[in-house]
Amino acid sequence: MTDASCRHIDKILKLERAIIQDHIAKHKWCNHIKETDKAIVDFVHKFAWLMREIYCGSMCPYKEECAVNDAFRKAFLEDITDREMREYVKFAYGQEDKDLIKLKLHVIKHDIATHKWLNKIGNYESAVRDFLQKFGWLIFEIYKRTKEKDSNGNRR
Repeated sequence: MTDASCRHIDKILKLERAIIQDHIAKHKWCNHIKETDKAIVDFVHKFAWLMREIYCGSMCPYKEECAVNDAFRKAFLEDITDREMREYVKFAYGQEDKDLIKLKLHVIKHDIATHKWLNKIGNYESAVRDFLQKFGWLIFEIYKRTKEKDSNGNRR
């Protein structure tokens, strides 16, 4: 039996805190929330699931040896090809770093069918645009922060 608990939770929590700190003022303003504590709770409620999924599923340096990552390791869609989905991602955002496009594709493949159904979107192209419009900034933030280096030259 494998242990399905994260041994590197401090890294994801540090990342989440940094993203919340950078975006909480905008989140308060956009959602008409005056109190910071309430805005943090709202932010976590709306985005923590995706931050964990992006980090654990794609950006964690220990993802290959982690039992927690098993749920995020594989994503497939039976009714659309990877190539088609990749084209929708590229079309929505244009030219970007190959690794960032790959990350977006991985996250989208894992969540797009549910997103499409929940939001009553009829086709994948529109669903990808909507998903990236709502969550693309968060995917980029996690990507950017995991690529940054600390003062010792190590990735964070």
